[in-house]
Amino acid sequence: MSQINIDPRLIETAQSAVELAESIELATRSTLNDLEDQKKTLRINHRQACYDHHMHTSASGLYMTAYGSTPSHLQRCNENMDRKEELDRNFDSALKALQLLLNEAERMHDISIQELETAKYDLIRAQRGF
Repeated sequence: MSQINIDPRLIETAQSAVELAESIELATRSTLNDLEDQKKTLRINHRQACYDHHMHTSASGLYMTAYGSTPSHLQRCNENMDRKEELDRNFDSALKALQLLLNEAERMHDISIQELETAKYDLIRAQRGF
């Protein structure tokens, strides 16, 4: 049988560990939420940029249909397509980088939850004298 030995210093240390673990969990959750918000904003901005590109190129297409194609018009169309491709490449690379950060933030948050559970368990043990 184990002997009950309630040590106030051990309880105080365990309470401090719980408080620290709670603050770490809160910080990692906040970081995770911020990154999720950044991901949503990135998608919204990309969608808006694609819409703007579509509106601009649609007007060019209507002009070409009505008046025919000229070399300068073809050049503008090619430049527009180059800008769209660059826009998509930038979005893809930013999204990949953000996803890597999100994966790491999720991993850190999971670890912080485990540490918080362990700290709470240790506090209960200290309060019970085990």
